[in-house]
Amino acid sequence: MTEAKRKIGAITIGQAPRDDIMTVMTPHLPERLEVLQHGALDNLDRTAIAALRPDLSKELTEDDSPPGNTIEYDVLVSRMRDGSEAMMTHDAVVPLMQQKIDLLEAAGAELIVLLCGGDFPELRSNRIIVHPGKLLRGAVESVAHGAKLGMVMPSAAQVNAAQRDAALRWGAREVFVTHGSPYLPEADLDVEWKRVSTELTHHQADLVFLNCMGMSEQMKSTIRQGTGKPVMLLSSMLARAITELLH
Repeated sequence: MTEAKRKIGAITIGQAPRDDIMTVMTPHLPERLEVLQHGALDNLDRTAIAALRPDLSKELTEDDSPPGNTIEYDVLVSRMRDGSEAMMTHDAVVPLMQQKIDLLEAAGAELIVLLCGGDFPELRSNRIIVHPGKLLRGAVESVAHGAKLGMVMPSAAQVNAAQRDAALRWGAREVFVTHGSPYLPEADLDVEWKRVSTELTHHQADLVFLNCMGMSEQMKSTIRQGTGKPVMLLSSMLARAITELLH
């Protein structure tokens, strides 16, 4: 008798499937594992998706930042099914994510993985929910002590908020935050990521953390070759943690 596949659920804050992420994660996952994918924006039309977009004309000042430094992930960026970029607020996308969690539970997923590095403490499930942002924060802290950390966010709209209290948050001596979009047209990606590499080199980062699930092994390679420094990729590290949980 053929052994039944184990099932896990994966939720992107954009639209599923996320083949770009799974291409990075699959080599690190157990064999005979079925990944059930759902996207928070699945089945929404352009008008509904546009309504989730934050008002970037309202710049937050230092005094506007709420306790606990949670503002870093108020602006979220993800990928649509057609490859384009979608931007949304944390509060708008959480109810949509909860709906997908409920669907994945009903489909028999034994654990649920969030394909986003943001913090989502509001989400609830009868299964284990793997929060990449929380998981990888510990990993980054474990190697960033005494070092200058270079952190790459997917959008320029996230940089200022991510920079606030960053050294305390990530356990580094100093943190330089920049941005590099993984969702540009293919022809523009090389220029984008060479720019990111140049900025990280200029600011003398000792190690680099690519803080977006959409960032790829190719982007990691560009940064590694350009800076000569260790690079931590969110998606591949997450896959290794999932394997540990399932074995």
